[in-house]
Amino acid sequence: MGWQWIPALILAVMGLGLPAGAGALSVDQVIALKKAGVSEQTIRKMIQTEIKVRSMGGVGSYAVRQKGGGEWIVYEAASPRGVVDYPWDPEQNYPAANLGEVVTVLGAARPSPPQAKPAAQSTARPVAKSPAKGYTLHLSSYQDQAGAQKQAAKLTAKGVQARVEPVDIPGKGHWHRVLVGEFSSQDQAQSVGERLSKSGSISSYRVMPR
Repeated sequence: MGWQWIPALILAVMGLGLPAGAGALSVDQVIALKKAGVSEQTIRKMIQTEIKVRSMGGVGSYAVRQKGGGEWIVYEAASPRGVVDYPWDPEQNYPAANLGEVVTVLGAARPSPPQAKPAAQSTARPVAKSPAKGYTLHLSSYQDQAGAQKQAAKLTAKGVQARVEPVDIPGKGHWHRVLVGEFSSQDQAQSVGERLSKSGSISSYRVMPR
């Protein structure tokens, strides 16, 4: 009882002509998620989200985010219209599920663990340095602010949500960086950068700590 909808939605995904292994849930994953305690309603929403993203020419993958002392699963989608995250709240979407099993089934990437702070080696007071708060995609740098804003506007017109941030580089002066996205891990940033590059939305990029 209640399983009749699974073949129909799987066939709907296949009907879009999606390549195998492109991130769309497989029949085996759907069955495994059901066994892990994920509700049919949530699985249906996950598949429908993937269909929506792919109908816009986008691609996505699942990742784990830290929020409020817990872990959330997020479907990271990149398309010519920009980068969008679809979060799946465990308390709302799979309260009876084993989160560890769900993460394994989806192949969701976990954020990189924080690095241990080195032991103090002197009594001199070190200069305070803020830890990286995540990662972003650095597309280009301009000394002329107008040039940076012009490129950001072109990217926005193509559906890529770009922004301009000023920076002072020792020995090189004042620059304006064109950036895209905010990511919790380097792997997530790299994955989205590759997708946008393959789709032709951006020509080049580098992953940079924020």
